[in-house]
Amino acid sequence: MLNESFYSRIISLVFIGLLLINISLMLTVSMPIFAAPILTRKWSIYRYIQTHIGPVAEDLTGDGKPEIVVTGVRRSDGKGVVAAIDGATGKILWEFVDSKISTHHPCDIVDLNNDGLNEIVVSAYYPLVLYGNGTLYWRNTNSRAYQNYNAFFDIDGDGYKEIFVNSGGGPTGGYDYITVLDYQGNILNQAWSWHPCYGGLTIGDANFDGRFELYQGDRRVTFSGINDTYKGGGMGVRALDAHTLTPLWNDPTILCSSHCPILADVDKDGILDVIVADQSNRGIAVLNSTDGSVLTTGGKYRKGGTNMPAHSQPTVYDIDGDGNLELIDCREYSPVAIWDLYEWKLDAILPVNCYEPPKLGDVTGDGKLDIIAVNDTRIYIFTYNNSSQSYDLVYSVSGLDWGCNAFTLVQDVDGDGLNELIVTSMGGTIYCFDTLGLTPTPRPRSGIQFYSEYRWGAAVYVPPPTPLKPVIIDEQPLDNSINQAFNPTLSVRVKNFQGNKMNITFRTNASGAWENLQTYNNITDGVYSANTNNMNKPGTTYYWSVNCTDIETGKWTFKIYKFTTLSNPPTHENPTLILDSATGNLICSNQSTTDHDGDKVINIYNWYVNNVSLTNLNLPFDARITSNPLAGDILLYEGFENDLNGWSATYWNLDTNVKRSGSRSIHAGSTSTYLISPSIDASNAEGITVSFWYRDHGIDDDDNVYLQFWNGYTWVNIFELGNSKPEDTWHYYSIQTYQRSYLIPNFQIRFDAVGIDSGEDLWIDDVKITAPPRSKDYSGYENHATVHGATWTSNGIVGGAYIFDGSNDYMRIQDDPSLGGDGTWSEITIEFWIKPLTTHYGAIIMAKKEPQLSVGSYIIGFEENSLLYPANTLFFGINSTYDNKWYKISSNSTALEAGKWHHVVCVYKSGPGLSIYINGTQRASMPLTGKIASSPGISVNGAPLFIGYDGGSDYRNPRRRWLNAYLDEVRIYPRALSQSQILQRFIETKNGSSNGSSIVPEETKQEENWKCQVTPNDGFSDGEPKFSNTIIVGPPSVQYKLFISISGNGTTDPAPNITHKFNEGAIVTLRAIPDLGWRFNRWLINESVSILDNPYNLTMNNDYNITAIFAQNNYTLTLDVIGNGTIIKSPDKTFYNYGETVQLTAVADLNWTFSGWSGDITGSENPINIIMDENKTVTATFTPISAPQWWNSSWQYRKQITIDHTKVTGTLTNFSLLIEIFDSDLSSKAQPDGDDIVFTDANN
Repeated sequence: MLNESFYSRIISLVFIGLLLINISLMLTVSMPIFAAPILTRKWSIYRYIQTHIGPVAEDLTGDGKPEIVVTGVRRSDGKGVVAAIDGATGKILWEFVDSKISTHHPCDIVDLNNDGLNEIVVSAYYPLVLYGNGTLYWRNTNSRAYQNYNAFFDIDGDGYKEIFVNSGGGPTGGYDYITVLDYQGNILNQAWSWHPCYGGLTIGDANFDGRFELYQGDRRVTFSGINDTYKGGGMGVRALDAHTLTPLWNDPTILCSSHCPILADVDKDGILDVIVADQSNRGIAVLNSTDGSVLTTGGKYRKGGTNMPAHSQPTVYDIDGDGNLELIDCREYSPVAIWDLYEWKLDAILPVNCYEPPKLGDVTGDGKLDIIAVNDTRIYIFTYNNSSQSYDLVYSVSGLDWGCNAFTLVQDVDGDGLNELIVTSMGGTIYCFDTLGLTPTPRPRSGIQFYSEYRWGAAVYVPPPTPLKPVIIDEQPLDNSINQAFNPTLSVRVKNFQGNKMNITFRTNASGAWENLQTYNNITDGVYSANTNNMNKPGTTYYWSVNCTDIETGKWTFKIYKFTTLSNPPTHENPTLILDSATGNLICSNQSTTDHDGDKVINIYNWYVNNVSLTNLNLPFDARITSNPLAGDILLYEGFENDLNGWSATYWNLDTNVKRSGSRSIHAGSTSTYLISPSIDASNAEGITVSFWYRDHGIDDDDNVYLQFWNGYTWVNIFELGNSKPEDTWHYYSIQTYQRSYLIPNFQIRFDAVGIDSGEDLWIDDVKITAPPRSKDYSGYENHATVHGATWTSNGIVGGAYIFDGSNDYMRIQDDPSLGGDGTWSEITIEFWIKPLTTHYGAIIMAKKEPQLSVGSYIIGFEENSLLYPANTLFFGINSTYDNKWYKISSNSTALEAGKWHHVVCVYKSGPGLSIYINGTQRASMPLTGKIASSPGISVNGAPLFIGYDGGSDYRNPRRRWLNAYLDEVRIYPRALSQSQILQRFIETKNGSSNGSSIVPEETKQEENWKCQVTPNDGFSDGEPKFSNTIIVGPPSVQYKLFISISGNGTTDPAPNITHKFNEGAIVTLRAIPDLGWRFNRWLINESVSILDNPYNLTMNNDYNITAIFAQNNYTLTLDVIGNGTIIKSPDKTFYNYGETVQLTAVADLNWTFSGWSGDITGSENPINIIMDENKTVTATFTPISAPQWWNSSWQYRKQITIDHTKVTGTLTNFSLLIEIFDSDLSSKAQPDGDDIVFTDANN
């Protein structure tokens, strides 16, 4: 993206250039080190093509010598042009003029049709393909390729490259696409694209599994231009499955729209990582290519500010030879910085300011890559000095035309075995310099922008990402899929890019041990399958594997897959709803719930008052969804096997003779008009993908046969059918859109065949509409949550839950008035269970907001200031219509302990204001008036409800915004729940029970109609939802309050420290439950009446304050002795409390020895500890010992010692004595043998 300062620069330089138009440019060189010039001008074409794009070079004629291709605007007449130039002479070989080409329309040179000759593919608003001689091969004006970098590779191994183009018209048109075309220009797939400004696409097989990924750089979700018509649609850096364009992951917090993602192995694990520069954060991100998580190998968090301005394509290479990759970057005349991606530290800053990042190539002739830094009219050559471990400026060139591009080309373009350096410019002059660098073998693939599919920007040979061993893809059933039929046919597609034959073996462990299912020998590419007969247990996960070996090379690929079979849904009878006479609660209970497969069943309750759902969001997270991003929610599938199944078809007919699969397709001829799908509800989907197979005969562009989408008002042409190459064969097409105009409750597709002429035919088969995987909302408002990376677990507080990894997991629910935040709600309750897995500062749990702003309609998260708040301090805030300001509450008492489940309820009601309840108890509150205002800001996505992060507003601190926790039982109510109802929700869910649900009297009003819908779920699927009977609320009963407090250690039922309410005359059974080591003593009623009964039935005819008194248990310790000795106990007491530790020491009398303990402790350890948890008895046994002669040796030693008693203090019979003995015979006799020396009184 070029900003306003750049345009100002261009205007100024153009003005200066006009003044100098007739003055010859002088070329000045500086040679500070090398005797021979490193760069010698070979030729230049003065003021020819103005461009921001670097040249490419490859053999166009088949003579083995590369030609140079440049795109841009011809300075002489302002026309867009593609030009081929002879590298040896600078002669212009041919030009192709196209009005759509401007100064930033890159091209690549590739062999599309596999004829051994290269074609040129240009982003010319649409993909433009030229033969090597400059004539038109084809263009497709139905796909956009505006000014972005494209990608090319034969991903299916059929010998023909697929073409991946993209465009960034989202901010002006509201949408755009990534498009995949075959080598003939047929559109295969299309996927949503927002604004890859001057960046584009990168393709690769990052984990080398044979399935290719496509990576795109886009704006972050929160970035929009001031004058953008449509705002906020950016996807950040993203990955898609290259074969289907199914989204795999994206990080919406990174702005990287002006360059392509780079693939390289940063952490040296053999898998390529995704590297992007963060244009808005002066930083870098290195992400796991599989799931988009931040790379943290070696304890380095590789995402965030590195104080490196970034914009255009960075360069990645191990430039200093230390074994670590470096990233080289700059922006708009900032200093060139070099960052070690492995050690995550700054390596160097070069003493030169450049507009765009330098590229690399060998121009000095030492066999190593040099840094080629271009600064408008100058070129600087830097080399790494191993001795000084620094970068030396070894050469520079000045006096060049203005606006010389940093995206240089290093290649041998004249066949002399030495590299040339080719430089383009916005001034229009093209330069070619001879260099001292030897051309490597194999030479760099300079026909592709930045030298390879991986976009390193280094002039070295990087081999194409062609798989070197057999490829196994397109497994069925899909890996990690769920709800599969019994005994499915297992199948895979195998492909050997080497063209050799293979052996394939299918295996499974369904019987309990791995065994072969099917073997195929000496086979070629294709789809192979194996039948199964023992994968027939409901709800069971089965594993299967495929091994494929290249017969010629011996290289093999092994893959293991799993799927889970369908479990029969649980059944139940109609639930019952009663009015409890004691409490006045409405209590709904499930009835006769049964799961025939033995699965645990969770009952999901959703209450209705006057036929309106009490909740507007009810996410219990009980049903698992697949973790495979290739498997989305199927909203519609039609193979036309049985009937039209709700499709409206005017003179279309089912055809059994021509079909893509199954036994039928549907056919249109000259009398046919429209084929219209049933209506589907797409309003809750984050996006939809429509796919189908089609086959045409004789249909051309003039027939105007289209796939159309219904936007609620009119039919919109999406894809033109016909004129496919070749005809009379089946073609696949898919299109993905996030455009809000199609995400409506009554979305439909239509095939318009009105224009088909006589003798022309169209067949359609296998139509599918899918949405990204979602977690179901049971409120009835269809606010399903699209899951991005979060992992389902069966270990929730009630049934299942989701785990958010704190890196890039989140959920998003489409903006809808039923979620509030539209300025009409004056109250709201948000409820959930959460178990934090770490300490959080700044992480967001839920946020209803526009992504780009830090505030929204309502947000719940953790305070970020570690100096003011403990970790995991919960806050809750809203945007009030009272003064359109943001208000929030928190306190030290709202801090949540990591590793434990907490029930959280956040309530707002105009007047009482904001409140936070944790585990049924209010922890914080603040008065506030006003309705909950709409979220400020503007976005094409409105203000979604984000779960797990804040939508991306805090892009400068990305690490702290993501939630790392378990989350369960998420609910939103359009009312302020009473404290009693909040407590009731805590009590009925805290132990994982789902056998009933209650509504307290404070929630009901006279003459309201209440009922409850119960849906049983076994973790796989729902049973039939059923409603209870309806109860009409009568006049309120007289109620009395009961409050129970505790003295000592224990609890009660009903729960203590809570105000309970019961109807007059209700009999409440009080139960005292002492803690271990404690006993119930008595009830104290209203501080005057003592009751000893437990349990005790209390009749509610008044308000009662009752204390349950517990006393600690006391235990005795009885000590017995056998023999002569004593036992010392510490502490020495008659009675001991529960859990008290007592130390016992056995002391033997003279000539007796301690033998051991018996009774409640055993062993001979002395002293020993005993823990008092009951009355205990311990016996110490002592045995006599004979008195031997004091010496027990053949050698005896005696010495007379005189003691001066006047110097002895204390008791004369018990004092310490230090004796120093220096007799030589003592050491000579005793020490050499290692004997112990024993001293005693010789008179004994």
